[in-house]
Amino acid sequence: MIGWEKQYEILANVLTDKGLDVTAILAQLEKQRIELPSWAVGNSGTR
Repeated sequence: MIGWEKQYEILANVLTDKGLDVTAILAQLEKQRIELPSWAVGNSGTR
């Protein structure tokens, strides 16, 4: 299995070949925030 750096390079090349701006995509992804509900963190379960 190839390392994640090589996989990223391959993906970036595929996206670029399709006319997508990888730098712009990364900038948008960096703006995203994922929130987790507090009840989902811990060892008491989710029910």
